[in-house]
Amino acid sequence: MKRKYNFRQAVIVLVVVSALVLAFLTAFTTPVRADDPNPAPSCKANEETCSLNTECCSGDCTGNKCKESHPACKEAGMPCGGNNICCAGLICADPGHPENDKCHAPAPVPHCGDGTINQASEQCDDGNIANGDGCSSNCQIEQPPAPLCGDGTINQASEQCDDGNTANGDGCSSTCQNEINPPLPGCGNSIIEAGEQCDDGNTANGDGCSSTCNLEKKPTLPKTGTDFIPNLLISLLTGLGFGLPSGAIDFKKLMKKKG
Repeated sequence: MKRKYNFRQAVIVLVVVSALVLAFLTAFTTPVRADDPNPAPSCKANEETCSLNTECCSGDCTGNKCKESHPACKEAGMPCGGNNICCAGLICADPGHPENDKCHAPAPVPHCGDGTINQASEQCDDGNIANGDGCSSNCQIEQPPAPLCGDGTINQASEQCDDGNTANGDGCSSTCQNEINPPLPGCGNSIIEAGEQCDDGNTANGDGCSSTCNLEKKPTLPKTGTDFIPNLLISLLTGLGFGLPSGAIDFKKLMKKKG
């Protein structure tokens, strides 16, 4: 025998079903109150399924899973997906950079001294900003100094040597010519050295430069009289480097006897 449902029973069943559906929807869609001690998270926790970095609390969606193992900021080489989560000094998106989807250092700003001629104002760039090395501190070509004797480099056809000075007696003369057997230091070497007033190439007295290389006063000769000729001969011989040995003829006495 079939059981018949009347209209009243149908209404009761419909009300019960509606109440159950409403209760279910209310349980899962009730908004979070400001004073709720356990609010629903606004981002996904570690290992939750994701498709974008912004979905994860850590900002890292790797392999469709939220990751929290990385630090708060991304180091160089870490994926950043265009988000500004790179550590200080690094950027994520740099147009034209081969790693613009990873944290990387920004492209350096061209400047003089970076070793590359990358500015219209640069004539050269040797990797530093020092002067005197052919490329100046503002990256302009420097003209080399004119060659000269004494600059330490044999850079002229007339130079046989160049010892970095223009002194004589050191093997290379003041005109940058080789000196053969340079004289030893001391009085009589034709070089006026420290402590010498003169040096005439000998150590004889009476020639204006003494045996110790000090200036001598010229003797005063009589212009007339019996002493004139003997003194003249003595002066001439002495000036030529001849000393009068002991026992030599006394011209003064000889002239007096003849007189």
